[in-house]
Amino acid sequence: MGDVHKTSAGHSRMTPVLIQIPGLVVVSEANRRDHWSVRRRRFIGQKTDVLLSLRHSLHHPYPALPLVITFTRCGGRRLDSDNLAGAFKACRDEVARVLRFDDGDPMCEWVYSQRPGKWKGIEILIEKPRFHEEKPRYFPSEDL
Repeated sequence: MGDVHKTSAGHSRMTPVLIQIPGLVVVSEANRRDHWSVRRRRFIGQKTDVLLSLRHSLHHPYPALPLVITFTRCGGRRLDSDNLAGAFKACRDEVARVLRFDDGDPMCEWVYSQRPGKWKGIEILIEKPRFHEEKPRYFPSEDL
């Protein structure tokens, strides 16, 4: 459940974590014409559900960047890509807050998907990137 292991080379690898939150329905916020207080209540409910699920599923120390975080919307009708990303706005903010990094950090890749079916809810998959190449470090020459 999100355990971090050290390899012989000293690099950390992480067991991918899949968190399922049944009953949490995310909707296209761009197409809704709700009163601001209704939208705020929905955001608070989504953030609370994500917070409780993350606390239950992840153990300290939380995984460090770089990460790939995949949100999957299960059930309901399909949304287009920009509405799908907007529907997960509150969830994304809460995941970034709990893991203690900025959700705009380029070291974190956010992926959104959807799957039709009878089961309604969301899934959050947290994993390390498959092929992460480190940027070469620049060491200035001392003889300049």
